[in-house]
Amino acid sequence: MPITKVKTFEVHHLQILDEQGHCDEQLMPKLSVQQIRELYEWMVLIRAFDDKILNLQRQGRVGTHAALRGQEASQVGS
Repeated sequence: MPITKVKTFEVHHLQILDEQGHCDEQLMPKLSVQQIRELYEWMVLIRAFDDKILNLQRQGRVGTHAALRGQEASQVGS
């Protein structure tokens, strides 16, 4: 049987912040200072919740929990 190509695709990567934390102003979403503060508060809350639920899991008081540590921005952004 011959090999046939079914589909090809590309994956694009958009980076607004560089490794030094400098922002590309043209790509920055149009958010107010209040909206940015709110998003940050959600990320802090997720981190606190994650720490609490992990401690409860280690005590055997909750079942399985998929940790979000390090992925807070992905969760809030989506």
